[in-house]
Amino acid sequence: MLVALLLNFCALQSGADFRYAEVISDQVEIRAFYDAKAVVVFTAAKGTPVKVVAEMYPWSKVQIPGGYDLWVYKSLAILDSETGVYHVKGSRTRSRSKPSTHADSHSLGVFPREADLVPLLIEEDWIKVRAPESMSAWVLSAEIKATDANLDDAWQQHVMQRQAVSIVEVIVEEPVVVDIESTPLAIVDAVHIEVATLSSFDESKIAIDAEAFFKVAIPQLETLGDQVVLDYQAYDFELVSLLETQLAYVLWHTSDGEHIESARAAIAKLDGMRSYYLSRINNQLIDTPLAQQGKLNPELRKLRDRAMFSRDTTEGTTDIVVGWVEFKPRAQATYPFEISRVKNNYLVQSADSHYKLRDFVNRQVIMRGTWQSTQGADGKPLFAISEMRIMPTSK
Repeated sequence: MLVALLLNFCALQSGADFRYAEVISDQVEIRAFYDAKAVVVFTAAKGTPVKVVAEMYPWSKVQIPGGYDLWVYKSLAILDSETGVYHVKGSRTRSRSKPSTHADSHSLGVFPREADLVPLLIEEDWIKVRAPESMSAWVLSAEIKATDANLDDAWQQHVMQRQAVSIVEVIVEEPVVVDIESTPLAIVDAVHIEVATLSSFDESKIAIDAEAFFKVAIPQLETLGDQVVLDYQAYDFELVSLLETQLAYVLWHTSDGEHIESARAAIAKLDGMRSYYLSRINNQLIDTPLAQQGKLNPELRKLRDRAMFSRDTTEGTTDIVVGWVEFKPRAQATYPFEISRVKNNYLVQSADSHYKLRDFVNRQVIMRGTWQSTQGADGKPLFAISEMRIMPTSK
């Protein structure tokens, strides 16, 4: 059955790129995904021509005259003030059927680089735009009828009827020339460019545009690494923790192989920096008069423990953790499983017993869950898993 579906799905690819069909019902809902509960992205009237580009029974994947009205994240598009249209910044900007990145906001594809996107509605951080005709969505096959007739003229007529008008007023602004020599210093200081910082990237922004995050994160990581090598006291706990969390967001959301490898490489640099810092702290712990008396400097111990458990493990805090699953049975151990990465070791459990952790031992995983407190477990934080994924094998 699966083979038959795949053959049906790919049948159109062996010949023409599409075949024409017409809507045969009065009002037909075209959806973002082949699911009756998916978002409706267009309602087609009887007689509307469509281009069928693929089939998966009982659904057909179709393009419509003029393109669908979809959503794009505002920061990923640039407004051309002379034309009133937006252009996407990158080559991997996803379309969205709803103004969100939630699972029910299906993507109909990636916007072509520099594509003209006519803005129809602006809603907070999102823009509803007229997407290119190359975007395709899903309709029940029973609602359309294939034809061998050439519907090019009918297609163009529908395109003309659906011409989109930008809601942005076209304003041609004269360039402002600032003569720095004659401008008061206070005014010059007020002219500034907003620069993206790590703190400006939350989970949703990283999920939408990991590339933009890397452009900010990698230089900061390399700079911090250089500083720590010169002086280990330059180790920045907050920055390391923030980078670790944000890189976990990348791994959780992306399916791009290059982004996965970039995030892994960055995490490896963080781990190397942590190991170096801990080695210097441990050397100081040993080489002190207190150590010779069998005692450890309490301040240095605090720094060591803070580096080893750098995350916010406050009870009830949600988090995403990357590491290797280890099985460390102990006598009467309540939590025999740990997630480990370099010198970070946290106890883990599947709160609802959905995940049989023994099956994941020695596998690199990424976990989403909540921190909990433990009693009598060597004082290690406990991570209660709600979701887990196995990391793909590195290249």
